[in-house]
Amino acid sequence: MRNLISPDKIRKDFLEGRLTLSDAGILLLTLIEKSDDVAIREKAINLLSTFKLHSSKIFKTLENCLLSDESAIIRAAAARIIMKDFINEGMESLKWALKHDDSVLMVKTLRDLKLIIEE
Repeated sequence: MRNLISPDKIRKDFLEGRLTLSDAGILLLTLIEKSDDVAIREKAINLLSTFKLHSSKIFKTLENCLLSDESAIIRAAAARIIMKDFINEGMESLKWALKHDDSVLMVKTLRDLKLIIEE
């Protein structure tokens, strides 16, 4: 995907009133789902949380990243946002990832979740 849009441009356009929050969310989801650039996708995931965007579409996209993305960086970013913003909806998926994802980055990311679950 050619990067005509970027998380930084989306953020700037939103802050300057050229994009609505809803439109910014749609563009960020498009980047997450379509971009081949892991750094851009990670930044888009983090920006969703910064904008405090919460919807079932956003959760499903993050859950899909958590459970099936080939990049541990993307899985970890999705896990962090699910833990922060979608803990109730995402608990089962986070538990699954805790049991099945053995990448070092995911183990470190999910360590805090394990402490929460055990309390």
